[in-house]
Amino acid sequence: MMLVFFTSVYSFQSGYGACSKPGRYSQGADYDGVMVLNVLHRNQPLTVFDTNYPERISLPALLSEFTKEMMENQVFDLKYESFSKKIWLELKKERCIEIADVHSSLKGVRVKISPSSIYLKRLPSSIKFQLISGGKCLTSGNEVRYGETSGWTLSFAECEPGKDAQTFVMIPSLKGLLKLDEKARTRKMVHRMYDTFRRIEKIIGVVDINRLGSRTFY
Repeated sequence: MMLVFFTSVYSFQSGYGACSKPGRYSQGADYDGVMVLNVLHRNQPLTVFDTNYPERISLPALLSEFTKEMMENQVFDLKYESFSKKIWLELKKERCIEIADVHSSLKGVRVKISPSSIYLKRLPSSIKFQLISGGKCLTSGNEVRYGETSGWTLSFAECEPGKDAQTFVMIPSLKGLLKLDEKARTRKMVHRMYDTFRRIEKIIGVVDINRLGSRTFY
């Protein structure tokens, strides 16, 4: 994924900068992004842990429980470069962390370390997709505990057509927020949520296979 954009980039976050240092993420921050869910675990979004430790090169990720406290580690910006038709995810909490395949498990990797390539393969006539690296598919596994948090392991395994453990979807993070707090619903929020749904469908629907890894920064 190149940072040198030849044409426009679609994003759910304005003011994007190359590995820019974000402000401290807070409970009142804007949760308008996307979440990644496995179809078997629709209440356990992809969660990247310990992103407040910048000295760490790799960070563990699980499909983890859905709570307001964990939400800052579960909201991503979905980026789309129209020239190359590449898409990628950036954790909203920490701009310098991406999702990459490292040693057969899903990790968050600082972008300066040039992460492995991960491809999104859209399933036919669907906005569901597989995440593929090295010819293997990201697969949800057994339930585990990480510290005080429960979750489901993620690893790359041989791809199996139609296997639910390897099938993922994206939802607007605002939808997740409303599941936690229905009282937060406003007309403006609902409009933004459906706008995000349309953007997800547009981006995933246009491109069948997109590269999510190996970006060079200048």
